[in-house]
Amino acid sequence: MNQASTPEELATAETSLRDLLAASLVMPVVLVAHEIGVYEFLGQQARNLTEVCERFKLEPRAAEGMLSMCAAAGLLHHYEGRFELCSLGRMFFLNDSPYSFGAYWDMLLKRRALFSYDSIKDAILSGTPSFDRIFQTTPHSEEEGWAEAFTAAIHARGQAPARVWPTRVDLSEHRVMLDIGGGSGVYSLEAVRKWPDLSAVVLEREPVCPAAQIFINKAGLQDRVRTHPGDFWAEVDLPQADLHFYSEVFHNHSLEQCRLLSQKSFAQLPPGGRIMIHEMLLDEEKNGPLVAAAASVNMLVWSAVGKQHTFKELKAILEGVGFQQVQTTASSGYFSVTSARKVAQC
Repeated sequence: MNQASTPEELATAETSLRDLLAASLVMPVVLVAHEIGVYEFLGQQARNLTEVCERFKLEPRAAEGMLSMCAAAGLLHHYEGRFELCSLGRMFFLNDSPYSFGAYWDMLLKRRALFSYDSIKDAILSGTPSFDRIFQTTPHSEEEGWAEAFTAAIHARGQAPARVWPTRVDLSEHRVMLDIGGGSGVYSLEAVRKWPDLSAVVLEREPVCPAAQIFINKAGLQDRVRTHPGDFWAEVDLPQADLHFYSEVFHNHSLEQCRLLSQKSFAQLPPGGRIMIHEMLLDEEKNGPLVAAAASVNMLVWSAVGKQHTFKELKAILEGVGFQQVQTTASSGYFSVTSARKVAQC
């Protein structure tokens, strides 16, 4: 023990430790409330504890603990004996919200065994994903319904950052965006909404494209966004585009694989074309932020090579394959957009 610590320093340190201990309980409770329908119930109107207990057949102590945790997390507010949803809860936990994470919460519930202590310990000690061992399959297996469920989950998680990113960068010079590994096309949809002269092609695996088309049709943008089934690694000639966009693709791959992706984009882009990489970046010393560090641990259980990168690492890769004018721009939350240009040779 550091005997030089003052009582004030010790109190501050212990507060941080208690916050860390409590954090492990937050998401399980938040997800229980989602699974049983608490947010939809409170979204209708504010309710008192008795009403919540009667609706979900809960013992008062248990209901109060759940509701207090959700309130402490910023999802609910307790005032004059009634619980109501806060703006954060309404935005991300109500099914009719345009930014609902509902399908993503459902995926987390289905895969909750991945985030247990034993799963994470297994991934750390073995250096290999625990997903394969827990579920006896790979994350993108051909099990029935996986493409629809996974695409819906990624679409749900992407709606808020997708709305923000095209407002942070100037896309007025571009005419066709190739959204590589674009999932539901959520980032393409928001980009073409913001920039009227832009169209987009979502490059995805064959099983994902029909699922993506549902979201494109629902948005009414099928005249400006289309899917292209294919494998970026295998295809020699990609659809023509002057902007290559990768959202949460690089974190699925090693630095060497990211270099190969960048090299292929450089070869396929026309002079003046740009590459944009939408990711949560670690700081240069890899001390955080916590959310980006957690995303790297998440990749441990899902992927054999994936992890979050730093801007310096991405810059070295991009310049190494020939891109210039590398820069990064803050986007939604912890996300940023790293961009670079294929400068025309004189």
